Amino acid sequence: QKDGGLQMDIRVFLADDHAAIRKALRELLEAQVNLTVVGEAVNGVDVVEQTAKVRPDVVILDVTMPGFDGFEAAEQIRQVSPRTQVIILSMHLSREHALEAMRAGANGYVLKESAGGEVINAIRTVLNGSVYLSPEVLQLINEEPVKLAA
Repeated sequence: QKDGGLQMDIRVFLADDHAAIRKALRELLEAQVNLTVVGEAVNGVDVVEQTAKVRPDVVILDVTMPGFDGFEAAEQIRQVSPRTQVIILSMHLSREHALEAMRAGANGYVLKESAGGEVINAIRTVLNGSVYLSPEVLQLINEEPVKLAA
C-alpha cells in the first residue's frame, strides 16, 4: 500500500452494537498516524452492506450483534469484499469461538478486555498477511492442538 514512498491510510470499519465500545475504538484508532475509521455499524446486516460499498482494508467485528452475528457477518464480508481483512472482537476467551472465527474467514481474534493496543497490533498483523490471535487465545489453542481430519 505504498504510494510514492508514503504509507497510505489504513481504512478501518467498526461494527459493534455498543456505542461506548465504538467510540473508544474510534479514538484509539484515530490517534494512530495512518489509521482512518471510514464507518460504523451496529448490526451484522448493516456492516455487510456498508463493507460492500466502502471496501475498507479492515473490519473490526463484534461477535454478538443483532442481525448476523460476527461469524455470519465475517463470512458475508469475505464474499462482498474479498480483500477486506476481518478481525473479530470478542469477550469470549474460548478456543471454539476463535476457531469458528477462523472458519468464517476472520484473520484475527482479539479479546475485548485486552483490546487497547492489541487492536493496533492485530490490524498491522492481518494486513501483512498473517493471522492474529490474542495471546490468551493462542495459549488455549496450543494446549489442545487442532485435530485435522486424516
